[in-house]
Amino acid sequence: MKKTLMLTAWLAAGGACLGQQLGVSLGPAVFRPEGGVALSNAPTPVNGCGLVRFRLSDDLLLQLSGGYGTNSRFYETNSLMMGGRYRTETRISGFPAEIELLASRPLVILSSLRPCIGLGAGIYRYTATAETRTAVTESEIEADIAGFAQYFTAGCDFRLGKRWIVFGRVRKIGFSGLKVKGEDPYENSLGNPAVAEYETSLPADPGSGDWSLAVGVLVDLKPGRSWSISGEKD
Repeated sequence: MKKTLMLTAWLAAGGACLGQQLGVSLGPAVFRPEGGVALSNAPTPVNGCGLVRFRLSDDLLLQLSGGYGTNSRFYETNSLMMGGRYRTETRISGFPAEIELLASRPLVILSSLRPCIGLGAGIYRYTATAETRTAVTESEIEADIAGFAQYFTAGCDFRLGKRWIVFGRVRKIGFSGLKVKGEDPYENSLGNPAVAEYETSLPADPGSGDWSLAVGVLVDLKPGRSWSISGEKD
């Protein structure tokens, strides 16, 4: 966690000094946390991130982002195995740090709408906690999600004026090196500590179940000719 916080602070400091576009985004994480004992019903964290963009050319952008994500889910049901009605609340929170290379072109010359496609990669660190309560018992289990993931992204930027840009992105995970680590309290209760701790991979979804949509806003500190609606340089 300390390394992730340091990386996020470094991104913010670098962006303040060198970035050409600064902004914020909001959207779910690129992965779906469904591996491990504590994560069978875990919600996808919603990330709020700060963004820094560097214009490598008129049509090529490098974007760095980092922030914090959290979410929770509560459900209640009946189960004979659990001794009647039980309630479970699952919470997840953590830190993403991502980098993207984006290629974009205006729909027409000097258009304010610019579709884009790109590749991204990130380092992630999240913790999920599941609390279960019944009429006679109460238990809590925890699991960590950490690792690297690569994803594809597509969307568009819309320029509101010379300085302000709003954007939307659809992202789909490609390669996942994410790992889930946790402890199974059931195996502990049976006196099997050797198998109580587990580690499993969190693979990419081969379908569309792990698509995510992020939206955000940017301020352009150095708008150039191709990014100006009027086509005029500063």
